[in-house]
Amino acid sequence: MTHKIDNKIRFLVIYQDVTKNVNSIVRYTGIPERTVRDWVMKTEDGQDILTTKSGRGRKQTIEEEKEEDIANQVREDPYKASLRRLGPTCDVSYGTIGTILHNKGFEYKRVKVGSKLLEKHKIKRVEFCQKMLKDPYQMNRIWFSDEMGFNLQEVRSRVWTDQETFDIEKPPNEKVNAWAAISFFGKTSLHLYEENLGSAGYLKILEAHSNELVRADWRKYKFQQDNAPLHWTDDIMRWFEEKGIELLQWPSNSPDLNPIENIWGWIKAEVKRENPKTMKQLRNSLQKNWERIDLNFIKPYVESLPRRFELCIENGGERINY
Repeated sequence: MTHKIDNKIRFLVIYQDVTKNVNSIVRYTGIPERTVRDWVMKTEDGQDILTTKSGRGRKQTIEEEKEEDIANQVREDPYKASLRRLGPTCDVSYGTIGTILHNKGFEYKRVKVGSKLLEKHKIKRVEFCQKMLKDPYQMNRIWFSDEMGFNLQEVRSRVWTDQETFDIEKPPNEKVNAWAAISFFGKTSLHLYEENLGSAGYLKILEAHSNELVRADWRKYKFQQDNAPLHWTDDIMRWFEEKGIELLQWPSNSPDLNPIENIWGWIKAEVKRENPKTMKQLRNSLQKNWERIDLNFIKPYVESLPRRFELCIENGGERINY
């Protein structure tokens, strides 16, 4: 059963992960242009459109000392420094907090993690993107797969910060892992598991979803998986060969080129909003939100692939913000 996704959530997903172009957002969502422009303006001003109501509150004049104190609080603990938490603490509206942070060079964004790409990885990424752009239609004939872990108390992926990179130790927690695959024409069911995944476990996942995967015409389609060693053992290669499934040669260290990463990001955001307290609630939240995703939700991410590849080439193979 497909559930209706709130228009504001649809707007934020498209705006943050696909395009900031107003006309494109209107086309993808069907939301009136005037409304989209209003939400863009509020989002760029640091306001939370999911909770902020227009016409309430007023601009405040704040001493420079207090502004700097707000900035320092955010720097000290970005993961706890939400606008809603800072507002009451500093005795100002959270819209004003957002304006202060913007003026001081902060952005609300995903923090970059991971080591820098090696030159050989950049070269491979550029070569891959160039090859894909030679035949853009092939992008609609790929099944993109991935695994993702979800902690019971998930650390926020977007924080207010004026830094590009910083380290933080995530607290140990109960965790559910998920596997799934998407394409321009559909999705698999969601596979949940708690154990650490090895080659044998991955083979069980593929077998469990064999009926879903073999429905595709693999004379035309390719299957994408990352370069984790467990994906490329002899047993796994034999399974794909027996099913007649051709594997896409994917460049290493390239989650930014995979549209399913955007789907995981949206699901994580929804799970956080629901704030599950038990592992059972976490599993139910993951399954429910996966079922909400339909083709209209998936297609913009797949359609964004040409632009992703172009940006990757323009950046010399460096990671892109997508």
